[in-house]
Amino acid sequence: MVQVGANWIHPVELAKSRGAFVVITPDNPLSRPYCEERNSKRRKKFLNMINRQGIACAPTRARNLEGQWPDELGIALWGLPETEAQRLSRRWGQYAYYSVDDSRVSVVVTKRLGLFGGSQKHRD
Repeated sequence: MVQVGANWIHPVELAKSRGAFVVITPDNPLSRPYCEERNSKRRKKFLNMINRQGIACAPTRARNLEGQWPDELGIALWGLPETEAQRLSRRWGQYAYYSVDDSRVSVVVTKRLGLFGGSQKHRD
């Protein structure tokens, strides 16, 4: 879901009116659960970086339908080329991000490019 004002809107419905976008979360990098305090700090840093770059964005909440993973908060980003979405996902330690258009939400696997091997460092 994407937050617009006080309302939460289904991503596909929002893409119909605002155009395609991607969703990236800084939560739980490399699939390691972080406490809310640590995830919150990462989200603030991520949002500050996005705002400095002038990228149109909105808060999101992704829910695992099987209930096997906690909700993750992230950011919907408009106008981001795929290469930049890949780079940001890797930079924030994510294995994937969402690509949303007016017909569906797709999970896009983050290309490895050396990100997940050995002594991986990620932003905290």
